[in-house]
Amino acid sequence: MKRRIYILLIYLFILGCSAPKKDLIGTYASENPSLVKKAWKTLAEGYDGFITGSELELNQDSTFQETTCGNVLTGQWYHKNDTIFLKYETNKWRNDSLQQNGFRGRWPKVPEGVKKVKYNGNKIFFQWESSEGEKIYAVLKKK
Repeated sequence: MKRRIYILLIYLFILGCSAPKKDLIGTYASENPSLVKKAWKTLAEGYDGFITGSELELNQDSTFQETTCGNVLTGQWYHKNDTIFLKYETNKWRNDSLQQNGFRGRWPKVPEGVKKVKYNGNKIFFQWESSEGEKIYAVLKKK
């Protein structure tokens, strides 16, 4: 009887570990929100900024690459329910000369912790607060 319980527990543990969900894998590009959406998000929900021109590529091997206007970030990802967790490992300037020489002697820092983003269907929703206290919003749609 104990053996069956152990086997059942191991089976449940394996099921609980989330392998990358096949429909999540792919490249997502930021949408340019309409003027109405910007107004709503600003006035009703208190957002200060919207990110456009970014891409996020989720790979089968649980790695990702996020490309912004100025940086290329890489790391590991996993998901649970409707949340994707991004654990950053590198952060580099997109511009080769900046990467080589730095910007005023500085290079971008790797974000600490794990960033949680929501997904629904073919869209990923980024919502966070900047270091200056601004609320930022972005929607990335699967290509």
